[in-house]
Amino acid sequence: MAGFAEWQMEPAVAAGLERLGWRADEPEVRDVVPAVLRGGNVVVVLPPTPSWSSPILAGLLGQQPAANRSVLVLAAPGLVGEWATTLGALIEATGLQIEVMREPSGPTAQRTVLPSDVVVASPETALERHTRSALHPERFRAIVFAWPEQWHADDAVAALLQDLPRDAQRVVLTARRDQLDGADSVVERYARKALVVTGVAAEATPAAGRPLSVRTVPTSWAARAATIAAVLDALNAPQATIWTADHRDHQLIQRALGSLRPGLTLAARSVPSAGSIVCYDLPSPQQLAQLSAVGEVVLLVPPGCEGYVARVAPSRRPMSVSSAANAVLDRDAAVRHQIGQAIEASDHAEALYALAPLFERFDPQTIAAALFGLWRARRAVASAADRTSTPEPSVPIMAASPASAAVAKIWIGAGKKDEATVADFVAVLVREVGLERSRIGRIELRDTFALVEVPAADAEAIVQRLSGITIRRRKLTARVDQGRGGSGPRLKPRSG
Repeated sequence: MAGFAEWQMEPAVAAGLERLGWRADEPEVRDVVPAVLRGGNVVVVLPPTPSWSSPILAGLLGQQPAANRSVLVLAAPGLVGEWATTLGALIEATGLQIEVMREPSGPTAQRTVLPSDVVVASPETALERHTRSALHPERFRAIVFAWPEQWHADDAVAALLQDLPRDAQRVVLTARRDQLDGADSVVERYARKALVVTGVAAEATPAAGRPLSVRTVPTSWAARAATIAAVLDALNAPQATIWTADHRDHQLIQRALGSLRPGLTLAARSVPSAGSIVCYDLPSPQQLAQLSAVGEVVLLVPPGCEGYVARVAPSRRPMSVSSAANAVLDRDAAVRHQIGQAIEASDHAEALYALAPLFERFDPQTIAAALFGLWRARRAVASAADRTSTPEPSVPIMAASPASAAVAKIWIGAGKKDEATVADFVAVLVREVGLERSRIGRIELRDTFALVEVPAADAEAIVQRLSGITIRRRKLTARVDQGRGGSGPRLKPRSG
């Protein structure tokens, strides 16, 4: 521990870092830990896997802490459990205490009495605890923003930052190098004048004549070890390596496999000489290029990591290891084609964020099958309604007519920041307003409002019926858009 001692890191924390397989002379440690130990703001480019953060956490927790001062880790809801596991492995012999706030609690939940050394929470959960005086933000000497590009919780973070200590050290972890520049970069938003460290995630070029191509397997964070066993059975390779960022889950993987068969090895950040490689943790672009030069690479892709994998491995092939997945894939080809088009055409970050808690309880194939079933059922009901339904006196259906061929845009005062979705607006227009689904045009969803194309002849009536209806706990205001594209102020100020 000579390097750690020279950096004046707490010996117990340094021992925990070495126990996980990290050495002071590695660039992943050498380039980051001293900067964090000095107490300045730091932005580190890392693959979106909490195991990669162990050296950074050691730098924060290895400082000489002041009394009753602790570290706050803000992460996407689906990553909170992974952060707890990573922290537990690092500080299990230090006596430091971790508090994990997994979900917003009810009004009768017990308040925090003894401050912990580390608090892990999603931005929304942390804000909810803060509003009940259960967070005590003044005690935090450091704040970790864990891959904020996955959050979609800017309002909650902005509210928290108003009460968190302004002089607290800020550490930002991001997988997006393209978000380091510009006025709206992660540096400007969360850690101004920060030192940027990009060595771990340096861009790499595949070996000459060998395009970088990988296979991908979707899985939940909690099911990665079990998925490894299914992947190895599907590969049936004589030589294979399970690649990890550190030693954190080696025992868990061995228990899931029962035993390491001949030809199968576990490796932490090292590159094997030959054979197939199954990446339990996501590698950096440079490491992925090195692994791809050795043999076939299979990446486990937990929720929230799809964007990173798409950037570092543009050429990839999905690998099916589940009978549940095969059942979905064997459905009729027309529906599969439609779903494939939707996957390629849209940014699903918001939906993945909303579904993240489910991925900790169920495997992705089961969730996909359930959503597929709901979608098919909704289509069947809608088709039957279009064929047989008649207008009800209380909610008259706005039927198509030649006079209503022209369209108009209506402005609705709810948007992405209210967690509203296109499906929410469609449901309200069909069920509450009585507009036929086929007569709803393009829906433009912005941060604070939405623009919806409707028949011009019915626009005023639709606006009247929309006013007062609630979407995502927000009472709507609406008006016929006059061509300003929503640039004007809201009719009703946003509460809070």
